Order: sequence, then structure tokens, then C-alpha cells
Amino acid sequence: MALRLRRAGRQWLQTLKGGGTLKGGLHERHEGEGSVSRAALDFSMPEAAEWDTLLPLSWRDELQLVFVTDFFRSSRLLDWQGSSIEVCMDHGEARTEQHSVPICELELELKSGDPRHLFELALAILEVAVRTRNGHKAERGYWLLSGFVEQPVKAVAPGLSGTCRLADALQTLAWSCLTHLQGNLHGAMWSDDAEYLHQVRVALRRLRVVLRMAGKIRADDGLAALSGEVAAMCVDLGRIRREGRVHRPDDPADVRAWPGHGACRRCWPIASGSATVATPRWRGGARAMQRLMLRFAIWMNGPVPAE
Repeated sequence: MALRLRRAGRQWLQTLKGGGTLKGGLHERHEGEGSVSRAALDFSMPEAAEWDTLLPLSWRDELQLVFVTDFFRSSRLLDWQGSSIEVCMDHGEARTEQHSVPICELELELKSGDPRHLFELALAILEVAVRTRNGHKAERGYWLLSGFVEQPVKAVAPGLSGTCRLADALQTLAWSCLTHLQGNLHGAMWSDDAEYLHQVRVALRRLRVVLRMAGKIRADDGLAALSGEVAAMCVDLGRIRREGRVHRPDDPADVRAWPGHGACRRCWPIASGSATVATPRWRGGARAMQRLMLRFAIWMNGPVPAE
């Protein structure tokens, strides 16, 4: 849960966020929001009445400011293929008393319409030098507070209930694999720790297993294309691992801007030291993987056949 004060123009908004789900790449959070007169918490507002069970009175005097996200937002509402999508460009920083990290990101929010259109728009925007993320600005503030250091991420078994439909279970498993992949992608592109690359390969192998199961109940051309691309990436990664080298160009022109971190070397594409191994799919490195994840999100948010 997060309790936030936000200034929008001359107005202050008080927001309590918490719970919700992440399904098929879409964040759905419970949120209660109302306006307040100044930059101070106000629990007399009508929206605050239902917070009593979540934020007991005895806790409220103990609340302290832990970090600030200070950024300028420019937003537009787009009509994309019949869906209403808000596009927000944010630029600023997240900071604590001792540390800060830049913010430069494009945020997409589906206001109404088909969830697939959100990912299709993201796929079109990906042709610009951006990097997809599932995180949020508050996450960076908590990282600054805790001294977070990125490490390879291992797979976490998703929770499945005994009453879960087979199609829903397979979607949950597929997104678990994609989350595992995304959690290690940055490290695989930049870090010298070979465990990142190993975990990317593990995520892709897990995904291949899930896709074979999915093909039993929802075989279509889209799934076949995705399965073929995952298989090809597994082969490429195997070659890169055997080669034992990751080439990062020294030409500053090859640097790509990573939202939230400015222009930095962290987004240089991955390739092997040998041109015969650096196939077109891997010359694009991170971007090829991000395209793959967005295309999976489009497919997983498509119609699910009845069982």
C-alpha cells in the first residue's frame, strides 16, 4: 500500500493505493483519491472514512515522509483503434534525503477499450529508443531507501487455485515466465555476471514448455510465430553462451537512452564477439526481447476459447 500527496497544477490530491493484480502485463490497483487544501494529509475528507480499517487512527501520527518523486508531466488522450489511452510523459527525479535518481518515462493507461490496443500502441512506440518496464516511480524511491542492488532473478512459482480454468492457468504460467525474463534482461544486456544470461535462458525454456501446453488448447498462427521466435532465441543464446563473450560497442552513437536513467551504457545491445553469432535478432538485443514480450501480451489478452 502507498499513501501519496500529489500536486497537479494548483491542486493537491491525496491518494491511497493498494492491492490489485498484475494479469497479462496489466496492472490493476485499488485506488481512492480526493482533493485536499494543502500539502498535508487530511483524514476528514469523505474518501478517508473507508480507510479506517486499512490505516488505523493509532498509526496516523507515526506517518513520515520517506521519499519524493518530483517531475513534470505532459499528457495526451489518444483514440487508438477505438480505445481511449492516456499517454503521459514524465521528467524529473525521485529523491530521499541522501540520494536521487532521474525519472524520464512514458506511461500508458487504458481508460476504456480493448487491453490489446494498449500493448499495440506500446509496440509502435518501442520503435523509438525506449525500454519497457512493469515497475512504478515509488519503486525507485523504495530502492533508494533500502540501498537496493540489482541481482539475477530466479523463477517464482505462480499461485494457482484448484478451481482455475486451464486457459487462465496457462496464461498465468506464461506471464510468470515473461516476468522472469524481464527481471533479468537488463542484467543480461549490461552486467558481467553470467547468471543473468543463464536466467534468461531458463525463462525462455520454461516459456517453451508452457507454449507447448497452450498449443493443445489454443493453437493459432500467432502462437506458432511466437513459439518459433522463442525457439530461435534459445538457439542464439546458446551460441552466445558457448562463445563466452559479450560485445559492447565503444561508439557513443550506439548508446540508447533508458527511461529513468538518462543516456547510459546500460542499454547497449547484446551480441557475441563473433559476427557469425550476432544474428539480426540479437543485434537488436533488448529491443527484440521487448517486442517479444509485448507481442505475447497482445496474444494473451486476446479471446480465450471456451473449455
